[in-house]
Amino acid sequence: MNGAFELAKKVGIVMFVVITIITMASAAPLEIRIEEKVNTTVEPEESTLTGEIQFKYTTNVTGYVNITNTGNDPIYDVWIALNLTNVTGNCVLSVNNTLSAVNISNSASGFVPDRINKAGVFNTSGANCFVHIPLLNTSGSVSIFYDVNDNAMGIDNGAPFDISERYNPSKIPVGGNYTWTVYFNVSLNDTWWANTALGSLSGNNVTLNIKKYLSNNSNHYGSPNWTYLNLSSCYTTKGSCNIFDSPYSDATNTDAFNVTNIVLNITNSNSYVNVTFNVTGNYTNSSAAPHYIAPFGFAVFEFSLSYGNISGSYVVDVFAMGNASINVTKDGPYYNSSGYTWWRGNVTITNKASGLSYVVTNVTMWATNQSSFSNYVYGSFNCSNSAGSIDGNVICEYNSSNSNLPWVLNSAESVTLPGSSDWMNFSYDKVPIIWANATFKLIKDSNKGWGTNNTTSNDYNVTYGSNFIVIEKIYIIGTYLVKVTKHVLYNSSASSPENGSVFDIYLVVENIGGNVSPYVYVYDLIPTNFSEFNWNDTWTDTGKDGNWVNNSSMLAGNGSQDLSGIYSKGYWWRLMPLNGGADGNGSYEDWSEIAENKTVVIFYQLNGTGDFRVLDVFIVGIDPMYSLNEQTSPKITLVSGAKATNYESTLAAAVFAAIGTAALIVRRNGRR
Repeated sequence: MNGAFELAKKVGIVMFVVITIITMASAAPLEIRIEEKVNTTVEPEESTLTGEIQFKYTTNVTGYVNITNTGNDPIYDVWIALNLTNVTGNCVLSVNNTLSAVNISNSASGFVPDRINKAGVFNTSGANCFVHIPLLNTSGSVSIFYDVNDNAMGIDNGAPFDISERYNPSKIPVGGNYTWTVYFNVSLNDTWWANTALGSLSGNNVTLNIKKYLSNNSNHYGSPNWTYLNLSSCYTTKGSCNIFDSPYSDATNTDAFNVTNIVLNITNSNSYVNVTFNVTGNYTNSSAAPHYIAPFGFAVFEFSLSYGNISGSYVVDVFAMGNASINVTKDGPYYNSSGYTWWRGNVTITNKASGLSYVVTNVTMWATNQSSFSNYVYGSFNCSNSAGSIDGNVICEYNSSNSNLPWVLNSAESVTLPGSSDWMNFSYDKVPIIWANATFKLIKDSNKGWGTNNTTSNDYNVTYGSNFIVIEKIYIIGTYLVKVTKHVLYNSSASSPENGSVFDIYLVVENIGGNVSPYVYVYDLIPTNFSEFNWNDTWTDTGKDGNWVNNSSMLAGNGSQDLSGIYSKGYWWRLMPLNGGADGNGSYEDWSEIAENKTVVIFYQLNGTGDFRVLDVFIVGIDPMYSLNEQTSPKITLVSGAKATNYESTLAAAVFAAIGTAALIVRRNGRR
């Protein structure tokens, strides 16, 4: 909480300017707004950048009770009882923009005066934060801070919105201008909202604006290695999209957009928005690497709910007053037939405020002697002309049980007790002092009294306007040089009428570049009239049968797929990153390079039967790529020969026909 509080203090003044503008527009003279602010950072999981991007969410919700005098009258003795729910720590003063001190307590005992801490005057039941403002001058404001217990509510690792993002293509090469399309989807996160005090967003609307900035500034979620960044073709399913110049990129003048007037609710067609746009970038890096994860900008969400807050905190009650006058009238002495001296009096309360209304709840009158203000007059008295006399201290209390209280006083109105033609009477043979006090408070009214409002919105950020930030990164293929050599050798010793014509196949994969490669996919196709010979179900038993990998520790995965046409089956092998420095001679017996993980040899045997064609065996494919988790099995589809069509795995297979020669495919610099 301390970190959040310190941040709140830094931005509190700016925040209050915004709050005051909002509340002054349409608010009660004494406006109490519980405003909860959502601070969320959304960052992509780097292991998912080459597919459907998964995001990591970090959320912190803080609350502010903003108390503002929006009217033209000063307001005095403002007491506020709050029930702060699902919070951690105590409420604390954040901003005091008044002419008096502000006092806060977490308990009513010893803090709230007994005079008002009673039923019908000021309800403190269930409250755990109490605020006293002696004077809330016109346009004065106070902000009370509290920290929502996000962890206990189960909302700290989620966010109000589910974000999904996909790039096409999912990765680009280093160097040169390349364009990728961004599919950006934002939907309401029903699970997250269900964990809040609201329970759901039923009947609620979420107003959302999205600002997307490209950035080549490392201080603003970008990388200085972008020498060119441009944004184009912005399309949105809701609201409108306008492209402008990002202040965080000096690459072009069209590198940001703003999508405004998005309204979301739980209705299916209104629960999400899709934004599609193109980015063209040129990423350069003087340090060679097999891949780079490059931030290229960020999105800022500004949002607000129609009503309600996340924690469930609320205002229990408010006591406050404004300009008024109290007038005590003393009349006497009078002498009755028994020779006793009698005095009488009444009290008038007048509303002197121009725009406030009060409710008078209690009036007390009493008499003391002149020698000591604390000595009550003792004698016979009655509290109105119609009441019978009693003996005792002269004290009369007027409330709802014995008078026409409570009484609402609008501006310039008065109320007299016990009545304009009625009096408090008492017997006293000296000259008394008649006292009176009144308890009256501001009514709950949106025009003449106090009102409350509960809202939820993004946390304010001085730089970006919001602390709801979605960071965007893209996978960039670095510089490498890998090579696969396919050897097709007739095995006369294994061939026989029973076995058919047996061929030994060696796929020699070498990293002839100077850097560690990414993960490498190798692809091969089995022609019709050829079948696997002497295979088992594992590739790790090097040299023992007709299919193995040398060395097997470099095998990260493998799979196959049945095909039709001139090729009956496709195989793929996923190899761990290879160390650089292989000589590139294609030897399957370079034991030092194999031991140093510079070269990997894939071996298998085929036997040809019937009308087999050795020419069709000379095909092989390689795709260096980087993936931090196992891909789904690649799909190989043959179209007019041999062609890889699975986009995510970027399968590359080309046919090279040459009698008695090997087919080589070399990938340079990651270019497709």
